[in-house]
Amino acid sequence: MSQTEHIPGKTTPADRPVIEIRNLHKAYGQLEVIKGVSLSAPRGHVISLIGSSGSGKSTLLRCCNLLEDSQQGDILFEGEAVQWRGTGLARVPGDRAQVTRLRTNLSMVFQQFNLWSHLTILQNVTEAPIHVLRRDPAQVEARARELLAKVGIGDKADAWPAQLSGGQQQRAAIARALCMEPKALLLDEPTSALDPELQQEVVRVIKDLAAEHRTMLLVTHDMRLAADVSDHVIFLHRGRIEEEGPPAQLFGALDMGQGRGGGILQRPPLRTVHVSVAAGINHDGLPAQHQIEVEPFVRRRPPELFLWHGLRLFIVLWRKNGVQGALSP
Repeated sequence: MSQTEHIPGKTTPADRPVIEIRNLHKAYGQLEVIKGVSLSAPRGHVISLIGSSGSGKSTLLRCCNLLEDSQQGDILFEGEAVQWRGTGLARVPGDRAQVTRLRTNLSMVFQQFNLWSHLTILQNVTEAPIHVLRRDPAQVEARARELLAKVGIGDKADAWPAQLSGGQQQRAAIARALCMEPKALLLDEPTSALDPELQQEVVRVIKDLAAEHRTMLLVTHDMRLAADVSDHVIFLHRGRIEEEGPPAQLFGALDMGQGRGGGILQRPPLRTVHVSVAAGINHDGLPAQHQIEVEPFVRRRPPELFLWHGLRLFIVLWRKNGVQGALSP
């Protein structure tokens, strides 16, 4: 039997998820922010994490990359479990070499770009592969220039970060992450710090990467982006998974056009309800009229209802006679 032949009942590295989390708990002191979350990111899949601010999305992503310590549960990279020492709030990774290996294979793209201001864009992209991975500088530079061209800023290689727009800086940050040749990309709200017109520059790059079947964990408030690029969407609320599934199941057809798979996303029929938006209530993003029609998203769990209006998710706090408040993510 050849070494590449698959043995029934036995997993190979290609079969294992790049990232797997099992029953993860994370707390800051007495405040638990991740409450028993489990997820899996198979090779070549895009997993999007959505939910309101404070739901635990970014914290979960940082736990994946060991930028945050967790107090319970398992984190596995290609089937290899992170080794821990200590328990509870004293639990920390127990193998520094393993941490380094994991972080170099899980490149992170942050909200605020985090480019080094004293280095050119090219130097920002080449710094870690040369000094951390110890790769040949000439080969790294050639690869970096390819990646900068790939994200549409090949002509900015010798510019300083301050000379670039926010969208260009974020694309440089994505090129920097790709130059590490990671097994997966972790993107933490990569468009949230950008103006709407600049967001689309970054969205196009992310869609191109998804089309290449790169493994990605994406935290986003952009529901259209999540619908377009994801294989699986996880809706977090107060540190727990409320709902998860393929985007067609979670989003439905709301004039979103073609999904990643090429088919029109279809929303199953749901009961339409009328809610009153009282004067003075925070209803950012909802229509100004006093009566609106919404469709329940997940389920009613008093005193809350999760709902969609267009492509925006809202959490509505209910009173007996109508809506107390609608909170935008």
